[in-house]
Amino acid sequence: MNSIQRPHRARRVGALLAPIVVSLGLAGCEDGETGERATITKTRLAAAAYADASEQLSLEERLMGRRRPAADETPQRPALPSYTFDLPEGWKALPPRQFREVNLRLVDDEASQLTVATFQDRAGARANLDRWRREVGAGELTDAEYDALERRTVLGAPAVLIEARGPYAGMGGMKLDDAVVMGAVGKAKSDLDLFVKLVVAADRADAAREAFDGFLASLRVGENTPPTDPRAPQRGAGAPSSAGSGGRVSPLTWAAPSGWSEEPPTSQFREVTFRRGGMEMYLSLARGDVAGNVARWAGQLGQPAPDDAALAALERVPSLGVDAVVYEGVGSLTSMRSRTPVPGQRMLAAIVRPENAGGTIVTLKLTGPDADVAAAKPDFMDVLSSLEMRGR
Repeated sequence: MNSIQRPHRARRVGALLAPIVVSLGLAGCEDGETGERATITKTRLAAAAYADASEQLSLEERLMGRRRPAADETPQRPALPSYTFDLPEGWKALPPRQFREVNLRLVDDEASQLTVATFQDRAGARANLDRWRREVGAGELTDAEYDALERRTVLGAPAVLIEARGPYAGMGGMKLDDAVVMGAVGKAKSDLDLFVKLVVAADRADAAREAFDGFLASLRVGENTPPTDPRAPQRGAGAPSSAGSGGRVSPLTWAAPSGWSEEPPTSQFREVTFRRGGMEMYLSLARGDVAGNVARWAGQLGQPAPDDAALAALERVPSLGVDAVVYEGVGSLTSMRSRTPVPGQRMLAAIVRPENAGGTIVTLKLTGPDADVAAAKPDFMDVLSSLEMRGR
C-alpha cells in the first residue's frame, strides 16, 4: 500500500477549502450579543496539527498493523485473530506488518511471498480473486469459471481457491516475468474475511503448491506460538529401521507395502512416499478435522463435499489405537502437481487423530488410475493398520 504523501494531501485540502474561505470573506455574520450584522474583513484557516497515527503506536503494534484504543475509546475494527501454522519447508517467517498478519518468503528467493491478511471486505470473494488474476494479466472470471473453482474448508469455514499464471506486478512493487499466484478467500471470524496469497516464480510452482496446500491445512487460530521449524527432528521423515533424510526421525513407524518403491520425503508434510506404476501413496502429519479434509479430498476429484450423513457413513478401520475415517472417491483428479484435472482417477484417503497427539492428525492418501487403486486397496489398508507411534 502506498504511503500517504503529506505535502500533496495538504495542497489538495487547501485547494478544496479555498473557495469556502473566499466565500466567507464576502459574507457577513450576526453579532450574537447585539443582533447587528458585522462585515468579515479578515479570514484565517485554522488547521489542526497533522498527527501520524503510527507515532501513537508501540513498535509491536506498528509491525502487527494494529491500533491500541484508548481506555475510553471504542475500537474502530474487530480484534484480529492470532494465527499459528506449520512453517513450510524452505520458507522463512518475516515480521508481520499492516494487512499481513502472517508474512513468509522463500529462504533463497526474495521475489516470493506467502501472506495472510484479515479485514472486513465488502467487495466479495470474487472481486478479490479477479484482482489477483489481474496482477498476472489474466482476465476476470466468468460465472462458469468461478463456479468451477476449488472449494475447501479453511479455519472451519468454506473458502474458494484460485491459481493463475503470467507476468506479475503487485502493489508493493514486486515484479516477476513469469509467476504463479495462488490464493484462498474465506472467513477468519463472522465479521472478518480471510485472504491467503502465495506468489512465486513459475519454475518453483510445483513445490510451492504443496507448501500452499499444507499451509492452508495447518492454519489455525490460537496462541501466537512460533511456527514449526521444518528442521525439528519430530517432524522429519524416516522408516522403522532408519533415521531418515538428514538424520530426522519420524514419530511414526509403518510396514512398507510389498512391490512398492519407497522414497524419502521431499517436504515436511510427508513422512514417506510409496510409488507403484502410476500410483502414489504417502503418509502425512498435519492439522485439521475430518469434515474439512474430506471436503478438500472430494473437491480434488471434482466432487461435492459430503454432508453430515455421508460423513457418518464413511468406513472406519482401526489404526493407531483409534478408528481411522476412510474416504474413497472417483473423478477427475486435480493434484498439487497438476491443476489440470486428470479423468478416471480414484482416491483412497484416511484420517487418524491419535490420542495425546496435541491436535496433530495422521493422513494416508493413495491416488492413481481407477482400476489400479481399487486393486491396491489391500496394500493401503495394510499400511494404515501397521501404523504405530514411535516409543509408545
